[in-house]
Parts: sequence; C-alpha cells; structure tokens
Amino acid sequence: MTEVWYVPDISRNLFSISQTLKRGFKFQASKDECSLLRDDRVRLKGVRTVHGLYALEMRVLYPKVCVAAEVCVASADQSLQLWHERLCHQNKAHVKDILRKYQIIGDAKDSQICDGCCYGKQSRRPFGTRKQRATTPGELINIDVCGPMQQQSLGGAKYYVCFKDDFTKYRRVFFMQSKNEVSKCLETFLNEAKNTEHMIKEVLSDGGGEVINSTVKSVLEKSGISSRMSMPYTSQQNGHVELKNRNIVESARCMI
Repeated sequence: MTEVWYVPDISRNLFSISQTLKRGFKFQASKDECSLLRDDRVRLKGVRTVHGLYALEMRVLYPKVCVAAEVCVASADQSLQLWHERLCHQNKAHVKDILRKYQIIGDAKDSQICDGCCYGKQSRRPFGTRKQRATTPGELINIDVCGPMQQQSLGGAKYYVCFKDDFTKYRRVFFMQSKNEVSKCLETFLNEAKNTEHMIKEVLSDGGGEVINSTVKSVLEKSGISSRMSMPYTSQQNGHVELKNRNIVESARCMI
C-alpha cells in the first residue's frame, strides 16, 4: 500500500478502514480477528485486543528519498501525572503498573510533585500499632459514619456508614440521607454476613450518637452482638475504618 502517512515516534498508528476500502480492498471481521482482502486473497490479518481494537502487524517499506511533510499530529497528553489524576490520585507506582498492563504507556517516567495530593492528603503522624487484632472473620467489625457532605449524592444522600471487618479487611459502605438510617444499614449488613455463614461477634465504634442509641442497641442485642467504644478524641483506636473513610474522602477531594 502506497501514499500512507506513517509516524514512527507516535505511540500508536491508526489504520483507516474507509480509506482502505476506497483503494479496492475488502474488509472482513469476526469476534477475534479481521482480514483485508484484495483480488480474493488475504493481504493482511489482525487480532482483537483487550481494548476492542484490532492490532495489525505491518512491514514498513521506506522510500529511497524521504520528503518532510508539513503535518501536525494532535495527540492527547499521556503523562503519568495525568493518569495519576484520572485514577483518583493513587500511588504513582500502582498507576504505572496499570498503564503497562493495559498497554497505555510503555514506560512512563515522572518526578512531578502533585499539588492535589499535597493539599488533599495532609495528616498528622500516626499512632503506634494495636497489638490485639481479630483472628477470624466477623470477630470484630469497625463502624464509622461520615458526613454531612456539602454536596449530596445523585440519590440525595449526605452521609455514609462504613463497616469494616478487622480480620479480612472487607469493607461495606451504605449511603444515607440521615444518620437515623444506621440501624437499617446495620441490619442489612448483618443479614449479608449470615448469608456468607459468618457470625458477627463484636462491633467497635467511636461512641457517636448515631451508633450508640436504643435502636442500634436493640438490633445488636437481638443478634447477641457485643458493642464497645473507642476513647473520646482518639480515632486511632478505631483506625481501620477511619483510614478507609479518609481514603474515600481524599479521592473525592483530590478530584474537585
């Protein structure tokens, strides 16, 4: 095929099917591969990639005399910082692994300091680790309520409650329009745990009124679950679920 624009340094060269058909080729495609035919002979084959496109292998024949063309290639910025922002400001090493896995960027290098992370992820020094931990699923469930948020969700929720298993680190989040819905969310969570054949033995909260009240107490007593509170102004004692709340809010804040 002649008279083709080929840019060696671009990350991907796009192949136009419509232009190929104008030159007398026929295009056939199936679920996993495609073919270009001319004079009833297969001239080129391609295989479907994970991104839904067909990848073609071609051999480039360079002309004896190359003439510089006045062409401007418009391509989006594919820097690591841009993808770091698109993926909710995750660790850049993790972002690089994702980009390599899906063949978006081969070897992205970036030493840029992210202003969004500097403003959105500041925190004080951590406390020491807790020595006593749960040893089986359901032995201890950490509970925390977050809100009200300045902007409500599409469903009208301004709060959410997070349940986190201390052993498996499994997390379950429920959105709420008011704090009074904690008991209803707790009942749903306990029923889901029963379906997985795990019994909840104890819950740990920060002592907030939305958790420490007669309605929630009745739900826990009905299932034989004990409840305890962390010390006032010491969120580190309920750090597992507090950290998860921080991760959720940080991701949202950095995208604003």
